[in-house]
Amino acid sequence: MKTPNLDIMLGVVLKLGVTLSAAIAIIGLIVVLVFGNSTIGENFIVTSIIVLFATPVIRVMASVVSFAMERNALYTIITLIVLINILVSILIIPAMVLR
Repeated sequence: MKTPNLDIMLGVVLKLGVTLSAAIAIIGLIVVLVFGNSTIGENFIVTSIIVLFATPVIRVMASVVSFAMERNALYTIITLIVLINILVSILIIPAMVLR
């Protein structure tokens, strides 16, 4: 099975994530400007930041899948290690610090 060009696929993932994040932020800004101090608008803006942070994680996940489909064991393992490090940094370390 032929995999799509990795650079093109990862570029699409990054562009989509940034575009989606910007669109959500603009919606939140419009809601805040129209309705004043709106919790809903602020929630949209926070969601846009979360989407922006998630974009590189999704990129690494896409890389893992792509390398695995190419049967490139070395890059698959290295990218999995990077993914695990990112997820530990995002999910586990803050919980330990806030304890």
